[in-house]
Amino acid sequence: MAEDQGKEEEKFDFTGEGEAVGYISLPQAVLAARRLARENDEHYKDRLGWTEVVWTELHSESVSEDYYKVVLQFRRPGREILEEHTGEEEFLFDLTGILQDRQILVWPEGPQMPEEGQSHRTSDGQPGLAEAKVEEAQEHSSRADYRGAIERLNEAIQIDPNYAVAYFSRGDAYYNLGENQRAIQDYDKAIQIDPNSAMAYNNRGDTYYNLGRYQRSIEDFDKAIQLDPNFALAYRNRGDAYCKLGENQRAIPDYDKAIQIAPNSAMAYNNRGDTYYNLSRYQRSIEDFDKAIQLDPNFALAYNNRGDAYRKIGFYPQADADKAKACSLDKQYC
Repeated sequence: MAEDQGKEEEKFDFTGEGEAVGYISLPQAVLAARRLARENDEHYKDRLGWTEVVWTELHSESVSEDYYKVVLQFRRPGREILEEHTGEEEFLFDLTGILQDRQILVWPEGPQMPEEGQSHRTSDGQPGLAEAKVEEAQEHSSRADYRGAIERLNEAIQIDPNYAVAYFSRGDAYYNLGENQRAIQDYDKAIQIDPNSAMAYNNRGDTYYNLGRYQRSIEDFDKAIQLDPNFALAYRNRGDAYCKLGENQRAIPDYDKAIQIAPNSAMAYNNRGDTYYNLSRYQRSIEDFDKAIQLDPNFALAYNNRGDAYRKIGFYPQADADKAKACSLDKQYC
């Protein structure tokens, strides 16, 4: 069986209208952000000493390869509220609609402004210097120019040495370059500044996984799940780490949970199938590989794995067909 389970890129299926099956749209992400803002505003009331928070308008929205970013404005009730007394909050959703991060970008100025917390935007709502550098870095990363991204993030950190997002983003860039130790240093710093970032713990755990430090990675996935009990990717990653340690029975519940939260994750089905294979439950593994292939008909790894399982139960024509299909999709399986 393939050794790099959990690390292959997932693909989309699409409806006739061009929408990804099982994934939310950007307008749906905006609606989700508005709902979360209305339903979870006690923290801001306490920090600001307000009795009511009014969420006014959409400030910005954007789409990356993996996430939707929505920024909403909030203020106190009243008609004559100055622009500088308006705050902004960012909501980061994955493409299945699961909230991954939520942070204040701008606290309202004036008498109610808290002493802690830093603004990364100017009072007119434009990106501050540090945030602008992070946005430039994201553009470089979208083109797989990770060195260029790191240069911009270095500048962001020089401008604001306490900007957690800049350290986190630079950690991702180092991770993508295979510079795992440097990635861990940046994730450490991001967590030091923002200890409630489930994504930072997850990504640091993923980096420890790459280094073969599976037990250490599980500790980070545990923390990510503690911070965000609906973090499907963290459950799947922890399942992968358990498998590497040979703890297949502990991996299965994590894959179950990941699938419960994100039922359209072909990789989660594939990896659970791989785990059933390791437990010699070959027919059960084939059921999961079937589902993975149904979700992603071009998933070469799932065809390859199903071929292995068919061979174990003596279904040689089916095994040969799957192996040939995997080879046609990805030459590494030839």
